[in-house]
Amino acid sequence: MKVTVTKEFEIGPNVDLSGANLSGADLSGADLSGADLSGANLRGANLSSADLSSADLSSANLVNADLSGANLSSADLSSADLWRADLRGADLLGVKTNNLEQILKAFRVKMNKKDKMRWF
Repeated sequence: MKVTVTKEFEIGPNVDLSGANLSGADLSGADLSGADLSGANLRGANLSSADLSSADLSSANLVNADLSGANLSSADLSSADLWRADLRGADLLGVKTNNLEQILKAFRVKMNKKDKMRWF
């Protein structure tokens, strides 16, 4: 199911949002599985509990994005900027990245002892 977020963008599985400016958008719980979000500006976006499985987020700006509880399994996060992103409870099984250190730092920034991250 596709949902219109603005006049410009439809949100749903397998959509092409490459290079889209979705900064600050509320995409919580959205099904973006398989979506092309490469180079998209998602700075400060709410993607909590969103399904981003197998999505292409390469080179996306995810600074201060809320990805808590999101399904990022098999997503491509190569060169994505995750500075201060909230990854608490996110499913990162099979995620593709060329910067594991940044993902771990982003996770640690918001993590507390009772939070869990599924990695393997």
